[in-house]
Amino acid sequence: MHEDLKRKLDDSVPEDVTLSDTKKRQILKAAQEREGERRPTSVPKLLPALAGVAVIGLSGLFAYPYLMEETDAPEEIRNAEENEPSSIEGNDPPESTPPPVDEEPDENSEEETDETAEEDSEETLDESTDKEETLVEDSESQLLTKEEKFIALLNHEFYETGIELGDEVAEVESNYPNWLEKGEVEGGLATSYGSFMVIRAHFETKINHVNLREFTQLTVSQIEEVIGQKIEIVAYFNEILNREVISGEFILENKRYVVIADSEAQDAKVKEIWISAYSGG
Repeated sequence: MHEDLKRKLDDSVPEDVTLSDTKKRQILKAAQEREGERRPTSVPKLLPALAGVAVIGLSGLFAYPYLMEETDAPEEIRNAEENEPSSIEGNDPPESTPPPVDEEPDENSEEETDETAEEDSEETLDESTDKEETLVEDSESQLLTKEEKFIALLNHEFYETGIELGDEVAEVESNYPNWLEKGEVEGGLATSYGSFMVIRAHFETKINHVNLREFTQLTVSQIEEVIGQKIEIVAYFNEILNREVISGEFILENKRYVVIADSEAQDAKVKEIWISAYSGG
């Protein structure tokens, strides 16, 4: 530093001016003292503040990702973590329930229990008995269909054979070979078994009519009472038979019944009943 000042001093002095060494030393000393006064004697006051700001900025920069992770965490997880009891704060264990104390059996309570059980069993027995009686009453009070009641009223042997409308005549004759005669009747061919006939139409093989006969005490009014219908008995001249016919008809459970009576009176007796299928209309 001294050499540098000396060189600058030599360069600044004009050539026609000569300085002695003593004068030069004085000038150099004064320059050094002035230079020393310009140097800062202490650290600037702003340096600690700037350093603190830098540290805070770097801390925020490094902490930013962790803060973002904490912010992005689901609210449910944060709530669970907040509500989770701290391991530092001890949780008191739940109070244990004391075991039940065995009590001595009460003889009176046992007697009451036995009496209650007996009463319950008696009530159950009474209920089952009532149900059985109700079932019996229901089965006894169950009414037959009108057709069944009508069949019971007729009390005819035809219903003991099991023959039905639509059966094959050949099978009927095979199963019941004791037929009396065969012949032609109005509208078809008949096989007679005495008290009844089964009839089929010409060129047909199945029964389409049944004729019941040999009634003795059956009246039209009895039939009306059972079926719940009024039978209008009228007399008309049948040209095919070439005679007068007194008859009336009714429909019962998809069957058409034609009653042949001996008169038009209220208490007319039934002579024959013709049965055929009824399809409506």
